[in-house]
Amino acid sequence: MYYRPETTGSAPYTADLAEHLAVMGAHVRVVAAQPHYPAWRRPEGVPNALTVSYEDGVEVVRVPGYVPRRPTLLRRALYELAYVLAARFHVRADDADLVLACTPSLFAGWLGARVAAKSGLPCMTVAQDLITSAAQQSGMGGAGRVGRVLSAIEARTFRRSVHVTVPSAAFVPVVQRLAPDTPVTVVPNWSRIADTVPEDAGPEGDAPRRVAREALRQRLGWQGRLVIAHTGNMGLKQGLEDLAPALRHLARATPEALVSFVGEGSRRFALEAATAGLGNVEIRDPVPAEEYPLLLNAADALLVHERSTVRDMSLPSKLTSYFTAGRPVLAVVRDDSATAAELARSGAGLLVEPLDPAAFTDRVAALRGDPDLCARLGAAGTAYARRHLHPTAALDGLSRLLEAVLRDSTYSREAGV
Repeated sequence: MYYRPETTGSAPYTADLAEHLAVMGAHVRVVAAQPHYPAWRRPEGVPNALTVSYEDGVEVVRVPGYVPRRPTLLRRALYELAYVLAARFHVRADDADLVLACTPSLFAGWLGARVAAKSGLPCMTVAQDLITSAAQQSGMGGAGRVGRVLSAIEARTFRRSVHVTVPSAAFVPVVQRLAPDTPVTVVPNWSRIADTVPEDAGPEGDAPRRVAREALRQRLGWQGRLVIAHTGNMGLKQGLEDLAPALRHLARATPEALVSFVGEGSRRFALEAATAGLGNVEIRDPVPAEEYPLLLNAADALLVHERSTVRDMSLPSKLTSYFTAGRPVLAVVRDDSATAAELARSGAGLLVEPLDPAAFTDRVAALRGDPDLCARLGAAGTAYARRHLHPTAALDGLSRLLEAVLRDSTYSREAGV
């Protein structure tokens, strides 16, 4: 459902995988919605109509659909239903060898598995988010009867798949509970390193990077401030409005701190309402893709925040970019969450329990008062990304997995990546 030019969430990873397979010689047809995420509106000039294009060797079919401005659980269901009703006419299996279903669209996963089953083809599911967990943990009201329906659809999708990949080991037990006989492989999302390291390294070392950083800070009005930046989606999962008490506490304790929220999403209006009148908060529209790595580097710390109920529904895609920016990560997440586990593996940041304003202020004070700590955390993130999150390793691993699935639909995870 999500594909480039969307720059947030699963879209960049889906596009990278499709283009990688095309480079290897495959004919790849993507059936996606028209771009709309995370703003939940189509950009000006983008039609709500069927379009077909060829982008970097990939045939991209985009179907029309319904995009709710503020997606409640019911509106989200209608949104997904509109997509699958349009997409089903274009998921042609007569000339295919494999169907690849990419979530977080629950119905996209269901459609892929259904088409594959009817055509006798293998279907592999790339599960970026776990929809049942998302509905239950993100505040969308996915408990009770609705939750059981979602769980049944997701379980059926996984059971019809010959293999499922997930970006975090925390997701494996959930998939195994829904589909005990389906192999699951962890394939971490990759850091798009070429996009996130400024192209200013050279014989002058870090001097051009420092110049670019200071120029951007001046343009953004960040000079003289301790800037903590949050980028990307502002949705239910992030629950950014819950941070308002901590921001008020921070304003009293550290008046020079500025928390900059850069992005779009269905709950941006709630964040704006919750932080109205706070002088230590700014909310900005997304920056152009080429400026994004410079913005990350221009901040003093990078913020990831999750609603206090979120545990194992997804792994924030922003982390892969954060780690390459050379800045410490401040993660306001549950200590038993997939995000906390990833932060612990990287050694790139500090953890704060959600809904604890004093702890948030204490962590900011620790970063402000210890430049050596900031440098160590930033360097750890960059090293982690280079060791474990390079795109070549992940994409090659996915390619091998796809080849194995094509050879044998009873493929065993022991032969995988």
